[in-house]
Amino acid sequence: MKTPAPEISVEDLKSKFAANEDFLLIDVREPEEFAQSRIPGSVLMPVAGFIDASAFKLLPRDKEIILHCRSGIRSATCLALIQKAGFTNSRHLDGGIVAWEKL
Repeated sequence: MKTPAPEISVEDLKSKFAANEDFLLIDVREPEEFAQSRIPGSVLMPVAGFIDASAFKLLPRDKEIILHCRSGIRSATCLALIQKAGFTNSRHLDGGIVAWEKL
């Protein structure tokens, strides 16, 4: 049985920003989606870079990585890929940017 992906709530993410914690927030959506709306401070790295592993060399190993997409499906997929590659200090945003915008 698979264990559920580690998630962070929008409230907890907002608290991390408020506390000036050191983490990397990655938006795994496509450039057009990122241009329309984004979470301030997020960095665009589309899903394709996780699927072909090209994004891995850009990821830090010394800070927490938080992934997000529109609703949480693509970021959960990317999270599984980076965790398998050894990036264990990583989570994804529960509900994605949709949940963030409702906050």
